[in-house]
Amino acid sequence: KQNTVTCIGRICNEAHEGKINSTSLLLEGSRQHSSGSRIHLDPTLIPSYSLFPGQIVAVEGINSSGRTLQASRLIEGAAPSLDTSLASELMEFQHGSIKGMNGMPLSIVAMSGPYTTKDNLEYDPLVDAILKISEDKPDVVIMCGPFVDVRQPLVQDERGAIILNEDGEKETATFQQVFAKKVAGILQELYEANTDIKTQFVLVPSVDDAISDSVYPQPPMVDLEVKTKGAAAFGSLGLHAVEMAGRETSTGNRPKRVHCVSNPCTLRINDVTIGVTSSDVLFHISSDETNANLPPGSRLARIAEHLLH
Repeated sequence: KQNTVTCIGRICNEAHEGKINSTSLLLEGSRQHSSGSRIHLDPTLIPSYSLFPGQIVAVEGINSSGRTLQASRLIEGAAPSLDTSLASELMEFQHGSIKGMNGMPLSIVAMSGPYTTKDNLEYDPLVDAILKISEDKPDVVIMCGPFVDVRQPLVQDERGAIILNEDGEKETATFQQVFAKKVAGILQELYEANTDIKTQFVLVPSVDDAISDSVYPQPPMVDLEVKTKGAAAFGSLGLHAVEMAGRETSTGNRPKRVHCVSNPCTLRINDVTIGVTSSDVLFHISSDETNANLPPGSRLARIAEHLLH
């Protein structure tokens, strides 16, 4: 009798083009344990399944021919363990008067780019959003890119981005200069006009950002501050000016106003864990997924569940 084996690997598509389906499923092992070997995966005996390229799974089945794994059970993994905190820590977070919330609720705002209209680089939508933030004064604002959108026609010019100067005339600028003048400049004005505001911003880059590496996962944005004589700092994003806005002295031990994080990332704010990405992961999974015998109406819940397991 053929014994059942358990194999762990990632789902791959045998076809180089086209959507994955039940006949093109491959299970690829790790380089450490199987030198990246692949084997055909036959899911016909599995009661129901949902698979997409890159998914890590454990498969129980029989490999009688050495070429095809006849799967009988699919294990998609387990959700990470929940964060735990001491009651005293939670009380300090919520009711502490110095570093805590002093009994006030935690307020988080999330927004996503692009922050411009198609016909200009004046960042009017961002200006409107910042005006609302200055009124509501949330604790944290999570801003996902793109901040300088490569799909914006005025950014696609080979000479650089085309913006309006103070005299209303068109001029070219580097992508970093656009971010420093428009995005960082708007945040700087917010803190200069509201010196008592304690809102902190989290900046998440996008693969469509002209100021970031177009890779995924994506590293955080970096404010280089490379100074040159008689010219603006090359590569500077202007974020250092945001930290100093409205403050008479150095930041010292004061909390940072702007936090640059990776894409994707996991944030922990007052013991609340938040996963963030500027990419439409749900769309990417749903557009290249194969499934069978799933209950009707479970599509969105099923795809979201993939992110947690």
